[in-house]
Amino acid sequence: MWRRGYRTYAYALCDLSPGFAKNYPPDSSRLDIAFVNGPFARNVLNDKLLFAQLVRGYSTFAPVMLDPSMPSRYDSKRPFRHLKKHWRFQRDAPLGTPWSRRVDMLRRGASYHSYALYPQGGEYLSDAVRLETFFINGTFAHDLLDDKLLFTKIVGKVLNVPTLVALIERGQVFAKGKVTTLTELAAGYPDLVLKPSGGTRGQGVYRLEAGTLSGHTASLEELVCGLDNYLVTETVRQAPYAETIFPGSTNSVRVMTFIDPETLEPFVGRAVHRFGGTDTVPTDNWSRGGLCANVDLATGTLGPGVRHAKRTGGRLEWRTHHPDTGAAIEGVAIPCWREICEGLIRAVKTLPFLTYVGWDVVVTESGFCVLEGNNNPDLDLLQVHGGLLKDARVRRFYEFHKVVRKRVS
Repeated sequence: MWRRGYRTYAYALCDLSPGFAKNYPPDSSRLDIAFVNGPFARNVLNDKLLFAQLVRGYSTFAPVMLDPSMPSRYDSKRPFRHLKKHWRFQRDAPLGTPWSRRVDMLRRGASYHSYALYPQGGEYLSDAVRLETFFINGTFAHDLLDDKLLFTKIVGKVLNVPTLVALIERGQVFAKGKVTTLTELAAGYPDLVLKPSGGTRGQGVYRLEAGTLSGHTASLEELVCGLDNYLVTETVRQAPYAETIFPGSTNSVRVMTFIDPETLEPFVGRAVHRFGGTDTVPTDNWSRGGLCANVDLATGTLGPGVRHAKRTGGRLEWRTHHPDTGAAIEGVAIPCWREICEGLIRAVKTLPFLTYVGWDVVVTESGFCVLEGNNNPDLDLLQVHGGLLKDARVRRFYEFHKVVRKRVS
């Protein structure tokens, strides 16, 4: 058995006599068989929700009620995660950071960068508390928001999402039921976006403009050889106001939706607009050099933009105009802002397990398009314009989900 690589019952079932043994692959080869399919195929076959969406096309879900007494994932929190996070905050701080500041960071649960971005405590959620928000959404929501292919298939039934053109797996491009090349694929589209199915923070995103790779010197063939588990989508054409402010990236609005635990009604609790810069092309990533501006929830009007402190020597840099294009940011009104909020709320009502989502929305000339949803949105991006807990509904939401303690009246 050891020499042939068979387990006990397989050894008894198979005819391993001379001349027949070659017809039975050993059990030890099963480890290699597991790698025959790529990540997309494994995800589809292992995730019954994704399998149902792709093969059967299910698209409706029954509403759910939030019961505070029901068993939850909160009881499974690991206290050592907080110690690990605090250690990381201290490690990331520069060596010259005064001990008084380090002690205050430890006491308030703040990272070095957020400590410079906004006051700690009071109306502001700490970085350490962000660990607790991982437990707000359940397994279905986590899977949906972390897998862009599943997100496209399910959320695409209720909201406008980027058109999926092809999948890239192990250096091969699969489009319209056949294997093709990225060069042939790009010839049929003016602009394309390549992004990892499980990527975050704009990392690993490539943009093809007129068949050429924007911001990179590698050829398309060289690029594809190193890609795996990638989606290829059509580029979303942003509205003229966003193109004017900065045309080098697709500038998105991060819209936070919550489900009120008392009324069970979803609501928009915070929104910020991101704009890319010369250092972030082709993405609008704020921490890598872009800007973000607060969005007035009632009118959709933008406030001044701000650059991340780690890009400006540890201090916030507020701008009424974009530093690269000179275009005005403050006072610009987002078109169809009411329609965006109503569309996202309607989507949460259709998919009620999406308790807590940070939607990345691109405003277009004809409406809006949702790029992705985030299970654990960046607190620094949201709170640099004010503490989240200032809104009574948001505070009540976090208290219900045991992220913050209830205030004693």
